[in-house]
Amino acid sequence: RPIGSTELGDKVEIKNLNSFKMVQRALEYEQRRQAAILSAGGHVTQETRLWNDEKGETASMRSKEDAHDYRYFPEPDLPPLYVEQALIDEIQRSMPELPDARRARYRDEFGLPEYDIGVLTADHALGEYFEQLTAHAGDPKESSNWVTNEVQRALNESHTTISDFAIPAMELGALIAMQIADKVSRQAAKKVFQHMLDEGVSATDAIAALGLEQISDESALREIAQQVIADNDRPVADYRAGKTKALHALKGLCMKATRGKANPQVVERLLLELLDG
Repeated sequence: RPIGSTELGDKVEIKNLNSFKMVQRALEYEQRRQAAILSAGGHVTQETRLWNDEKGETASMRSKEDAHDYRYFPEPDLPPLYVEQALIDEIQRSMPELPDARRARYRDEFGLPEYDIGVLTADHALGEYFEQLTAHAGDPKESSNWVTNEVQRALNESHTTISDFAIPAMELGALIAMQIADKVSRQAAKKVFQHMLDEGVSATDAIAALGLEQISDESALREIAQQVIADNDRPVADYRAGKTKALHALKGLCMKATRGKANPQVVERLLLELLDG
């Protein structure tokens, strides 16, 4: 139809379509052909056209001027079917959420990026796992990050589907919740995730087994930061001379002193307080 028009143009049928790829190519060709006709001020003829896959184009077979050319007639053995609106409404209520509705909800309610939405709605079971994960973790964006990265990677490596995934949504949700609460760092959480996969244990047991629970206690970390500053005059002097990269060296020493368990954000804040105070 012409731009700005709400009235649809005449119908064109296409035959000799033997695959979805042919359907796609034929539709794309017809879109270009009809747009060119309308742009030139012409009229698209109601007709049947034949798709030629080798040439990548359609050719006219026969025109159909009106509905009577189709020779419609009622089937005597099939009585008219009348469907009550109440039945239609009942069926609609019983239907699961359709992909378009789920995509809109993930975009509007959760604020997920388009890539994540595409991954989570392409597989209904994966979307269900994400829903359960979000319920346990309490954060849809972080849950989506885990599903589209770590979970997908694990599924690809093991050649399995989410239905056979070894980690229940409740357990992975518990791990994500601990990460959000700064009880375990993001980097440590990945190690915990792999341990859960390998050993079939809970998030809590995996963290205990690996000794990866994050230290966020400020009093304990302040003592460590004070000791690191006292023992390392050179990077301290460099920082106070304007070499801000020296802060990373001090932060690294704090992390080393806690065997990587310290909350890096808390460590950096405490170092800045002690150095600038």
